Amino acid sequence: MWQNGFFFITGFIFGRYYNNKSPPSSPIIDICSPPPSPVEIKTPILPLPEPHAELTTYKELRAYAKFLGIPEFHKMKFDDLKYAVSKYI
Repeated sequence: MWQNGFFFITGFIFGRYYNNKSPPSSPIIDICSPPPSPVEIKTPILPLPEPHAELTTYKELRAYAKFLGIPEFHKMKFDDLKYAVSKYI
């Protein structure tokens, strides 16, 4: 029983060893042929947000006010919140 495993393992090792002794075949390069054309990857150019872009939604303003640490931001209305955030910037 163990002989089957032994012969399997040694056959695997010797098979890998003798198969890897010969160098890999290199592709034939034709000097007269033109080089391959470069691959063009076209990605859509997305506009980057400006660092001080005006935050328009109430939810964004509340999150930014919380990040800035504005006291009682949760009680403010949209215009008051917009004014408070603009003063902290």
